[in-house]
Amino acid sequence: MPFVRWVILRGRLNCNPGLKRVKNGQIETLVETRKALTIAEFGHWIGFVVMLAAIGASIVAGVPSSVLASHFVVNVLGNAYLSLVQQYNRRRVDRLIARAERRGIDG
Repeated sequence: MPFVRWVILRGRLNCNPGLKRVKNGQIETLVETRKALTIAEFGHWIGFVVMLAAIGASIVAGVPSSVLASHFVVNVLGNAYLSLVQQYNRRRVDRLIARAERRGIDG
């Protein structure tokens, strides 16, 4: 996870241009960020299931196991892992929202 975070923060890869940096813990911005993370997570889970179905169809079609294994690895890294990253980030945002509400900061 630290390497992926480093790549996203310092690299030119902008996976979700709708997300903004939150300044001063504004609740409104945090809630919007949480919604975007939830949508992204849901999309990754859909992609994971669709790719598993495609892999299953490839097994039935008789595709070589080396190709299937590589597709499975790409699916896990590209969808399942990123879904878990979204969950992790959503929990972090939840903690920030709770902290901002305790401090009485409004959006």
